[in-house]
Amino acid sequence: MKKIGFYAGSFDPFTKGHLAIVCKALCAFDEVIIGIGLNPSKEGLFELSEREKLIRSSVEDLIQQYEYRSLNRYEFSASEVKAVSRLIDEPDCLRVLSYQGLTVDVAIRYGATSFIRGRRNAQDDAEEGALSRINEELSKIRRKYLDTVVFSAPPYENISSSAVKNLCSLREYIAAQKYVMPSVHQALMKHYLFERYPQSTSPERLSLWKDLCRMHSPKEFFHNLSHIGYCLNYADIFDKISNKDGTAFTKKERDALEAAIFYHHFINYGLKDDKLRSAEAAERDLKILGCDSAGVKNLILMTARIGLHVEVPLIRQVIHDVDLAILGDRENYGVYAMQIRCENSEDETEKYAVKRSKFLQRQLECPYLSEFFQDMFKEDAILNMKTELAYWEDFR
Repeated sequence: MKKIGFYAGSFDPFTKGHLAIVCKALCAFDEVIIGIGLNPSKEGLFELSEREKLIRSSVEDLIQQYEYRSLNRYEFSASEVKAVSRLIDEPDCLRVLSYQGLTVDVAIRYGATSFIRGRRNAQDDAEEGALSRINEELSKIRRKYLDTVVFSAPPYENISSSAVKNLCSLREYIAAQKYVMPSVHQALMKHYLFERYPQSTSPERLSLWKDLCRMHSPKEFFHNLSHIGYCLNYADIFDKISNKDGTAFTKKERDALEAAIFYHHFINYGLKDDKLRSAEAAERDLKILGCDSAGVKNLILMTARIGLHVEVPLIRQVIHDVDLAILGDRENYGVYAMQIRCENSEDETEKYAVKRSKFLQRQLECPYLSEFFQDMFKEDAILNMKTELAYWEDFR
């Protein structure tokens, strides 16, 4: 008899904890069904169709990370390796669907033999345990005896979809990034960064925001909305703790910095004038919004990293440094290196290895300009870049 596991939840959004449970389930069942239930008592962040899409894209992210594992240096668990192999060889082993009504009826309708659930904290275990017993009783009434199989998902057992959303609402975008796959984080940033987009009563604000999102689509593997959130997060950190007053910049400077961060990769075609065109787009849109664009152009051009031997004001140092903070991020650097490679997938490996190595060697000379970011990241940045340089050495 074919073993089919039914994994029900709201998945708003789908987390790495959910994905870990799916991987373990794929090692135990012939087929796994992820059922996205509609809970009328909860107002969801994402529509059901979007949640389905994000679950599928999370699986695609996992496969991509496995394919680039020698570059991103992610250590895959045994269950992840087996699950990825099955997903590549047997894509039909995993099904994603949304539903309304009783979970037990949907599970039986799709031929499930077991319910799947994840183990989290003690309170959740008690609630989930009660729900599992109810589902088992309901299945018996229907003369279908579905048991419940429980999987743990360390180190994500204590994280939930609600906790991820709470981190984003607190503007801790980098912390949230740890608990979701890249495509989900990009979707979260599309929702949570809108509140920080230059404020205006202009009726054009929403359309301009949608245009910016389009220019930072998921096809931009690294230079997307997640990168904007990452830069804003470290700009916040710098502003809050770099001096005793709790703020390093005036409101006018801060507004200019945030606007520049939003637009610094607006044009990203790999051409010499990308930064200038991005600056021009920022000035154009800020004018439509009725916002002050003074200083924004110079801040964006600073991320082109030209003429860094010249002393520049602190605020320009900061936008340069937050744009490169990822170089000193031990936890996220591997995925960044992979994403940059994917953005340049049209380049043959040998050509890319030479180009990438030149960039890394140049950055090794002076990764950060401000004392604050040098103290925070320089040592790790040098180690990360030297490690990646060693990787590309085999291809040059």
